[in-house]
Amino acid sequence: MSTLTTTTSAASQAPRTLRLAEVPSGAQVTVCDTCDCGEQQALLHAMGLVDCCKLTVRQAGDPCIVEVNQVRMGLCQEMSRNIRVELDQD
Repeated sequence: MSTLTTTTSAASQAPRTLRLAEVPSGAQVTVCDTCDCGEQQALLHAMGLVDCCKLTVRQAGDPCIVEVNQVRMGLCQEMSRNIRVELDQD
């Protein structure tokens, strides 16, 4: 029985990743993966949007406006669906 409790506790503490397109305005997140962004990946990396970077969602939707290292950029919905992020804990 204690094994079940331990497993449940670990699962509830495990980081939950989601698509950037699902994140509400104002949320702060850490990028987990940008590998599905195709040709735009190099551009995103050049602007500072790389794995493990922290960003703030300034406007959810299409475009999704994010701020990375004091630089704001607009991402089309297709691209924001392909970026996996983890919500930062307050």
